[in-house]
Amino acid sequence: MWKDKKANRRQNAAVHSRQRSASLVAALMMFCAWVPSTLIRRPADLGGEGSVAASGPKRYELKGVVMSVDRSNQSATIKHEKVDDYMPPMTMSYKIKDDKAIGEMRAGDGISATLVVIDGREMWLENVVITSRTANR
Repeated sequence: MWKDKKANRRQNAAVHSRQRSASLVAALMMFCAWVPSTLIRRPADLGGEGSVAASGPKRYELKGVVMSVDRSNQSATIKHEKVDDYMPPMTMSYKIKDDKAIGEMRAGDGISATLVVIDGREMWLENVVITSRTANR
């Protein structure tokens, strides 16, 4: 009789273990079906085919230091601080849509500007203000 109870307990434990495993698998399958629909961006979300309308430009405040200026291409390489809600600190080239600013900027100058971004594909700086001048002018 003792052996029967022990065998019965083992059998019940095995059944409960399989039931728990099946429940976990079902929950995991439901989660996997839900995640892609919430995280994957479709072409319409990216402004591609099927999109209703392209979103307007987004503007972010940018502060940084001019590393180099390319007047012939109306651009400057800027080492900038973190751009809140958009990108981490980095060094990159930006188009400058202000003739006066591009003419006055020199490597080493500190600047503040408005970063304009359209659909994550096109970006430039406007409202450029030189906040500190390089010593070798």
